[in-house]
This record gives sequence, C-alpha cells and structure tokens, in this order.
Amino acid sequence: MFPFPLGAFYNALAIIFGGIIGIFTCGKFSEKYKTSLYTVIAVVFLYMGINMAMSTVSILQIIISLILGSISGQYLGIHNILERFGESLRKRFANGSRSFASGFVNSSVFFCVGAMSIVGALNEGIQGDRTLLIAKSVLDIFISMIFVSNYGVGVLFSSIVVFVYIGALTILSSLLGSFFSETLVNQLSALGGILVICIAINMADIKKIEVANLLPSFVFLVILHLLGL
Repeated sequence: MFPFPLGAFYNALAIIFGGIIGIFTCGKFSEKYKTSLYTVIAVVFLYMGINMAMSTVSILQIIISLILGSISGQYLGIHNILERFGESLRKRFANGSRSFASGFVNSSVFFCVGAMSIVGALNEGIQGDRTLLIAKSVLDIFISMIFVSNYGVGVLFSSIVVFVYIGALTILSSLLGSFFSETLVNQLSALGGILVICIAINMADIKKIEVANLLPSFVFLVILHLLGL
C-alpha cells in the first residue's frame, strides 16, 4: 500500500487558499503596484534559480539532460497539452478569461520545479520528514496570491498538477529511495533552478520559453546519473 503524500496535499491546499485570498484582494491594488511587485518577484525568482543552479556537480549532465528533455518535450508537445487542458478548464469555469491558461501553465511549472518541491518530496518519501514541504506551502500561499492577481483563477487549478507531481515523486522516492543519493538530489535541484530562471525570463517578458517542454529533462538526468555518465 502506497503512503499518502500528505506534504503534497498540504501544498495543494496552500495554493488554493492563497489563490482565494488573491481573488478577493487583487482589486485593492492599483495596476502600478501590481506591476512593480510582479517585477520584484521575477527578480527574486531569477536569484533563486541562479542560486539553485549553482548546486550542480556535473554541468555536462545538466546540458545533456536539457537537450534531450527539450527535444522530447517538444516532440510530445507537453506545453501544448497543458495549454489545451488549461483552455478546457477556462471554457468551463472561467467565463472566457484570456489569462486562465497562461496562469495554469506558468504556476503549474513554477510550483513543481522548485528545489523545495524535489528535496521536500524526497525527504518525505525517504525519511518521512515533510518539514520542507510545509515550509514550501507557507511560501506558496503568498506566491499564489501574487500569481492570481496577474493571471486569475487559472492558478488555483495548478494545485491539481502540484498534488499529482509532488505526490507521485513522494511515492516513487519511498519505493526507490536507495537510488536518490545526495549528489542526485543536488543535480535535480540545479536543473530545477535553470527552469526557474526560464520562468523568470518569461515573467519579465524578455523571451517566451515553453518551460513545460523542458520537464522531461528530469527523467534524463536521473537516467544519466544512474548510468554514471
């Protein structure tokens, strides 16, 4: 019987809670202040991503994983799949809000690829310690509030992706805990940092990067590590 991923459940609830608060408070702030705050958050995300990326112990593994992951993600059309899923939810629940799909995709990727998502899920799965995921949940309340003020209710539905992703990683790590060495955790966190940098670039409107198409890079990174390459 699989252990219930309680940390992932808390995280999903936190996103919903923060999003609901954001819905009722976003009208209290002028566009000028929201834009300023959004810019600051983008810079903070950029800093977080760079800081995470610096934990790598093998840049070659990261590069190869990103190349293979990008090709696979583009071939599978992961970004388009999430976009279509977001659009289907928009049509049903958001009464035509144009930013719904963008909010769903961007927040889903951001909430999933952070270092605390990976390390927190591994800690709960391997050691039964969900401290990091609880800390992440508290942080995500505020991030969800900010995302909702810019993207709308699509952010709330990212909680589904977060629960499935972190929950699956928690269960997988509990079954295969011996394969997740400290080196591999550092590599996964570094790769997550690079994806966070990509999200920051998207937020700053520097260049549009389909970050979701890079998610298979995590799979290739684990494979490369296990093969000792």
